Amino acid sequence: MIHLLSARDKRYLDILECLFDTESLTLDDLAIITQSSKRTVQNDIHGLNGCITPLAITTSHKTGCALIIPDNYSIDYIYQLILNQSIEYQLLEAVFFSK
Repeated sequence: MIHLLSARDKRYLDILECLFDTESLTLDDLAIITQSSKRTVQNDIHGLNGCITPLAITTSHKTGCALIIPDNYSIDYIYQLILNQSIEYQLLEAVFFSK
């Protein structure tokens, strides 16, 4: 399913997965992981913060980027967020589950 996501949604998922598994990463680290520019990662973080509530990504020159996630949320919630906003996933859902 993940291979069907757009390039942006794949980057979003990569960023969220990495920050979920690690206390913090620099923008440079995230740029390498996502194979994109630092500016693209900054834009992605800004876009993500608009749609991942109650989660949030904080950025700091000292500590880097960190994912703030409440205790009762898991990685499954992150997958659900990304898939629900994905046009590709919505299309598949409409084709297979629409009456």
